[in-house]
Amino acid sequence: MADGSAHSKKATLDDTDSRYRESVLPVMADRLAGVVGLVTDVDDRDYVCFEGDDGWCVGVGRAAELVADRRRVVLKGRHGRVELPWDRGSIGAVPALLASAGLAGWRAYGWCGFDLAAAKEGRLDLVDDRPFLHFIIPEVEVRLSPAGTLLRALRASDLEWAQALLMARATHGHEGPVTAAAPDMLDQLDASRHDYEVAVDKALHAIHLGRVQKVVLARKIPVPADVDLIGTYEAGRRRTTPARSFLFALGGLEAAGLSPESVVRVGDDGTVTSQLLAGTRPAAGYPAGDAAVREELLRDPKEVFEHAVSVRAALDEIGTVCDPASVVVEGLLSVKNCGSLQHLASTVRGRMADGCTAWDVFTALFPAVTLTGTPKLAACELIRELEKEGRAAYGGAVVTFGASGTLDTAAVLRAVFRSDGQAWIQAGAGIVAQSRPDREFTETREKALAIGRHLVPRRREGNPS
Repeated sequence: MADGSAHSKKATLDDTDSRYRESVLPVMADRLAGVVGLVTDVDDRDYVCFEGDDGWCVGVGRAAELVADRRRVVLKGRHGRVELPWDRGSIGAVPALLASAGLAGWRAYGWCGFDLAAAKEGRLDLVDDRPFLHFIIPEVEVRLSPAGTLLRALRASDLEWAQALLMARATHGHEGPVTAAAPDMLDQLDASRHDYEVAVDKALHAIHLGRVQKVVLARKIPVPADVDLIGTYEAGRRRTTPARSFLFALGGLEAAGLSPESVVRVGDDGTVTSQLLAGTRPAAGYPAGDAAVREELLRDPKEVFEHAVSVRAALDEIGTVCDPASVVVEGLLSVKNCGSLQHLASTVRGRMADGCTAWDVFTALFPAVTLTGTPKLAACELIRELEKEGRAAYGGAVVTFGASGTLDTAAVLRAVFRSDGQAWIQAGAGIVAQSRPDREFTETREKALAIGRHLVPRRREGNPS
């Protein structure tokens, strides 16, 4: 443990700690090693790690905290506690609440769960009692980009801790081979097959009745609770290059994810970008085989229809917050390799309309249509009926959102979760009229393996493996 870290983790913020102290370090040759070192050394402090187009950023500790559930939204900041009842308009109050925390130059980190989809529409009958939104404004923030490493901390001791730790990691980097996954950690991969295929049959009936065009049904796969989430994240990230990745321990929920898509990104120039993946096949792992899979995807009427429905819905949504003349689809029905899977992919892009904010954009596009279905609210109703357990963070987004107005997200999928002594993976498939229950079950299996193949057991005392 770096000198000063014990003090920094126990000290409380005082009235002088409202502005971030900053330090800049050179580019790290192994930024992932720096990220892993930081989150390993935080002890009992919450943290959120997010990887986007600009590299990694990590927020540690709760200088301010915003939590929402079906009853209320609560901000705990430097000036005390603010509590408001949750109603349909509460989602729009989030930026102002964060800004009222009394921290200059703030940047929030956290997650929005799937239930926010119904909560923001006032459909609290579809929402369970768990929090569906949890943000922190951190005590320590580290941004590791290809241009350099920015450290920000409200306490001088925290700045020294982060600097010492990252300099040590820069010297040593990653040592040794990538930790091997344990094959027996997914021994319940097929346990819920019957229930899932019955749910798909019921979804197909609802589609034939005209309730929805598409619905994404997920299932929950238990894994051993002693999974090492940090080790899993590092092992998976060293083997793959996802569009987004995340790792967090926040309010009793932990997750590690290698996400192939974002929900939406809003740049500092007002550009709005949403990635869409719908249509899946396992990658062959060699050029000729991958080319054959690509052709199979592009010729499969079910996969193409599922993708087209998603693109159409995303265009409708982005058009409500962007200048309509600026909205375009890029790379329509391209095929994207995502680790062990290939997906049909498209990108929807536009320029944010005058009078809109990044949070307005997020509210309009959340949750991703590729994780719900269309129409979204009707899909949420059907998901609530057919899935036996709530989704919590799965199907939602990990979010970074700053006072400057920029916002980035990772769709919460290809992830492993842990809470209350249990660990699990959730995986889903898009159901349309042409779907077959057996094939959709197989797709959930393929998606679960995309993170499951990297699961690392927690190291036990006396066991060096």
